[in-house]
Amino acid sequence: SYKIILINSVLIELSSCLGSLLVMIRLIPAGTTIGYVYLGPCTFISMFFCHFAYCTVLHACAHSLYLCLLSFGYRLYVLQRPAPSRNAMIAVCAAIYLPSLAALV
Repeated sequence: SYKIILINSVLIELSSCLGSLLVMIRLIPAGTTIGYVYLGPCTFISMFFCHFAYCTVLHACAHSLYLCLLSFGYRLYVLQRPAPSRNAMIAVCAAIYLPSLAALV
């Protein structure tokens, strides 16, 4: 059942890496604000697509942190109790995904 967490982590990290490769963002501080300049291949499509890809990268980074917390919690849980079922882990991963999905929307 830990395999579910690992597969989820790999897919999230892969989407983050691909999104970062597509966006290649440069942050420019301007007083109290920050300007975004997209330098990656997404500029050939549209600025909206670049912004969507960057939001996906931020979403993946946040979800990666939640998965790290879940991973430590799972390891602690397994030290004291039997491993949860595969369906239970899928449900937990889906529940952990909801906060980062809400931030994406």
